[in-house]
Amino acid sequence: MAYVINDRRSSALGGQSRDRSRSAITTIAWHYSAVARSVRKFITGHEEYWKNTLGWDRGGYHFYIDADGNIWQNYDYERITWGVKDNNGYVVHICVEAGDGNDYLSEQVAARDWLTRKIMADLNIPASKVKGHWEIYNNSSCPGYTKAQMDEFRTILAQPADAVPAISNRVPVNYEATITRGGYSIDSKPWGEGGFETWAYTDDLLYRTFSFYEETADGAYANGAGLGWVDKKALGKPRRDARYKATVVSGGYSVDTLPWGENGFQQLGATDNHVDKEITVLMETKNGEYAYIRNSEKELGWVDKKALKKL
Repeated sequence: MAYVINDRRSSALGGQSRDRSRSAITTIAWHYSAVARSVRKFITGHEEYWKNTLGWDRGGYHFYIDADGNIWQNYDYERITWGVKDNNGYVVHICVEAGDGNDYLSEQVAARDWLTRKIMADLNIPASKVKGHWEIYNNSSCPGYTKAQMDEFRTILAQPADAVPAISNRVPVNYEATITRGGYSIDSKPWGEGGFETWAYTDDLLYRTFSFYEETADGAYANGAGLGWVDKKALGKPRRDARYKATVVSGGYSVDTLPWGENGFQQLGATDNHVDKEITVLMETKNGEYAYIRNSEKELGWVDKKALKKL
């Protein structure tokens, strides 16, 4: 199997610096994120918490394995991160997105095994120095394994394994987008990729806005926090959800495929045909200037809110 090491070092909290030499690193620590895999919080969600709540100047983990088993590199080996209290100067930290020791996906465990072996080879670290968080500093049950289980993992890691080259087929991104088209599936992996499962459909999530943190290398599919993988054809610019009744009070405004002036917009009609009629606003642009409306029969399009009066 080919594994992915997706590089997000340029965007990781606190950036990179050489805080130590590689020879100072003697231990690999395993962690779980302590947030259920189903939440799909991803590393960016943890970074927001570390920065805004704890006041950290950097993150906790050199590597993060997300809910789908994808590997993300956050920091260089030489960067000291805040993974285990008072024990970071000599440790490389790997975290798996899971709520506890019973929440791991088999794909995540396999990716962690491969990544651990790679780090062992890169830094000449023996299997005996692969530790669970609690084995280094016993202030939690992380990563959810007993000593007997960790000993079993170490025995396996001490045995030779064929090296597997890393192949990057994911690209880290950071943007918001709104689901604007129905008829597309929400999947565990990009649609058509081996082992993908369909979780839901965009029809049930129309006009909701999500944060996206990775795309396929060809840019066709995007993975959203708390969402899953979706064809980017279903996405539009970030909007805000807005459900209310209004009346069209002014003619002379265009009704368009996109907010007026937005790249690619086309005129569909005009408000002259809807004056004094009640409509429903489904969403608005983030600046609140344009609204996407429908009448009792169909969705009409985008209109300047100056033409509307909220009921």
